[in-house]
Amino acid sequence: MQILETDPQTFVGCYPPNFPQQKYFLMNALSNNDDKSVKLFILKNGSICGRVMAFIDPRHKSFGKKVGSFGWLYAKKPEQLRFLLTEVEEYFKSSGKNIIRGPRNDPVVFGGQGVLAFGFNQPELFGLPENPPWYGAVLRKNGYNFDT
Repeated sequence: MQILETDPQTFVGCYPPNFPQQKYFLMNALSNNDDKSVKLFILKNGSICGRVMAFIDPRHKSFGKKVGSFGWLYAKKPEQLRFLLTEVEEYFKSSGKNIIRGPRNDPVVFGGQGVLAFGFNQPELFGLPENPPWYGAVLRKNGYNFDT
């Protein structure tokens, strides 16, 4: 498996949103990030099997320190999700960020924050994250805490 930096079109095409309007807004947001340091990564294992966005928003701080955030997380299998998390953590450490938050789908109005923990049998709502039920367990196993 390997991680590659990519463009917004490939990133969104890896796992496009269910709503066409959301895809339009997401493409526009990812293409116009002048005020943030944004990196879009895809995971390849023969074909594209995952993605993650890593970003540093200068307005987002915790305890007075700049925070590294990740979002638009997608993987087909738990081991692929763990690989993406490890790679994004390494990226932030090399950028001098010791505090990492996520998943935070920036801009959050289009994709929400966090992971869906229950309600998988309910109709999908705009603005909420969508993910398989096992995402939460993988995040916890990688040392992430649910804090809200």
